[in-house]
Amino acid sequence: MKVSILYIIKHLFLVFFLSCSASDSNKFSAINGLLDLRKFDEFSITSVDLTGEWEFHWEEFIVSNKQEKKKESEKVFIKTQESWEGKIIQDVSIPREGFASYKLKVLLPASLTLESIWIQIPSIASSYRFYANEKLLHKSGIASISSTNSKGYIKPQLVEIKLSPLQKDLTLVFEISNYQNESPGFWQIPKLGIYSTIFMKYQTSLGMDLFFFGILFIMGFYHLGIYFFHRSEKSILYFALFSFLIAIRTSLTGERFLMDLFPGVEWEYFFRLEFLSFFLLPISFLILIQELFPKESNYKLTFILVLIHLFFAVLTFFPIAIFTKFAPPFLLVLISVLLISLYIILKAYIRKRPDTGLLLLGIILFLFCVAWDVGRDFLNLRGFTILPFGFLAFVFSQALVLSSRLAYHFAKSKALSESLHITNEELMELKDKLEEKVKHRTSELNASLKLIHKDLAIAKKIQGKIIPGEMISRSDLEVQYLYKPQDEVGGDIFDISEINKDRIRIFLADALGHGIQAALLTLVIRSEYENFKFLHSPADCLKNFSDQFHTKFHSLNTYYSAVVIDIIFSEQKLIYASAGHPNQILCIDGKLEEITQTARITGFGKDIQVKERELPFPPGSRMFLFTDGLFEQFNEEREIFGEERIQNIVLNQSNLSLSSIMAETENQLSRFLVGNKAQDDITFVAIERK
Repeated sequence: MKVSILYIIKHLFLVFFLSCSASDSNKFSAINGLLDLRKFDEFSITSVDLTGEWEFHWEEFIVSNKQEKKKESEKVFIKTQESWEGKIIQDVSIPREGFASYKLKVLLPASLTLESIWIQIPSIASSYRFYANEKLLHKSGIASISSTNSKGYIKPQLVEIKLSPLQKDLTLVFEISNYQNESPGFWQIPKLGIYSTIFMKYQTSLGMDLFFFGILFIMGFYHLGIYFFHRSEKSILYFALFSFLIAIRTSLTGERFLMDLFPGVEWEYFFRLEFLSFFLLPISFLILIQELFPKESNYKLTFILVLIHLFFAVLTFFPIAIFTKFAPPFLLVLISVLLISLYIILKAYIRKRPDTGLLLLGIILFLFCVAWDVGRDFLNLRGFTILPFGFLAFVFSQALVLSSRLAYHFAKSKALSESLHITNEELMELKDKLEEKVKHRTSELNASLKLIHKDLAIAKKIQGKIIPGEMISRSDLEVQYLYKPQDEVGGDIFDISEINKDRIRIFLADALGHGIQAALLTLVIRSEYENFKFLHSPADCLKNFSDQFHTKFHSLNTYYSAVVIDIIFSEQKLIYASAGHPNQILCIDGKLEEITQTARITGFGKDIQVKERELPFPPGSRMFLFTDGLFEQFNEEREIFGEERIQNIVLNQSNLSLSSIMAETENQLSRFLVGNKAQDDITFVAIERK
């Protein structure tokens, strides 16, 4: 996975730089305010970009307020994609606030016989009037020489230009005023062409906007619905909010179709909402990443970034001319958030958090698309916006991660589903003759219950013999444990044995299910474990044990998780191997370390790959081992007790004895369940090195 991810990153950036350096495919470009299309024979069936040099008149409206024509030597030209801010005219750098005229003369092909052509006008900051041959064809907002009279309205538009027979040229003029936005002038390149081509480009762009908006909005509602039924997973809520923000921004950029849906709403409100979503997107993404990987996150740094983002968000309630000035410096904040997010994910990936490979790949694609669009905008490059595609990649990877996490719980629920299926068939059989069978079944059940209670009592005694009654007596080791099966007997088993004077071996396993079936399985597990208990290493013990178990009992279609840990006193360390068992806790000098999985769960196949890991275990260290029944307990509100509570108890009560910590854990679990019965067997073992 590491090699593939680095390969993808390398080629993504290669594509980016090639895209930035690619030349414009349009072979026609205006020079000194003149665009010559006389040799463009395909003009009557296609379109042309109005790129190149436009004649620029600063602080002049050359059509609505005609003035004397300037001499050719005094004329100033500006490229379509350039902002006029900072342009030097007569040794003076002009500001962003003000008004100007853009003029372009287009020489049409001699063979052109069209009655009209169309122009696709992009977003222009912040208001304008459009003339063709000095005839007013469209206006957006109120363009004025005065800031008090000017009123912005930024939205793409399609405009028809009527042509006279055999018309040879066309003079296009935009009278633009800007007193609001930080980037005056054209935001994209206008296009001139026939209606079918221009309208098709417009429909394609609008269709893409609607497509991504629909996907993102539905995805937001979908995850919001999931969160409604699973309140403990806050990452789902943050993912939904992030989807909504992206959807809102999609509807307010590009073709800005939301403005068409609500024509009576002032443009200013849409513009403020566009910037508000822009100022909130980075922090919402960081909070989502932090919720997915809390142990790799820095909450203090996130809190500071939240305050910074709130500051920018509050600016959107000020005049437009103020908050738009803060867009360029906000890019530094955005880049910082992206780098911090990527650092958190890489850190989680290095620590081998579950499913981080998929999530890392999706987020790298998303971050690359963000960097792509921001970079092209910063370099004034016009190109296709790929951010929505990056977000879809991120959504897809997130869905795969959720599916992977649900797969483990699905395996556990499968046994319950089969049991319910059998019970349902029996109920259907009893439906027709229920009254006749009740008495007969009642007498049979009473007899069976007596036998079951008798058998359970015997099974409980037998199982009690295989659970260590007295721990190993050593002056340099203290062992405490809590064992509470859900029923009379349970599916958890543990063993502590002295391999030699310098090595203690601990074995903990959790069989599928609980009750009699699980209890019988623990007897089998204990019996098979005894054959391999004294092998040289935990990995050898666990591998040979697993292979033997699968050879003998694969027809049972069952599985179990297990962990084997050796404490080596002379070397002040422990060596362990864990097959699908939950992460255990090691406490050294008040800091927590996790004993993570080194192999897949036992029972699904033979020849499993088992790895060993070493951790320090000096005097004063504590180890806390448990099965999933300790933290997978749910209260009436369907909240899970969770591993984090156990970690907090161990960390906050580190100054107490092992027995006190176990008592506190049991008390908190009882208060959490509010008198309800536990839903699984509970085993909790605490070990301290003296």
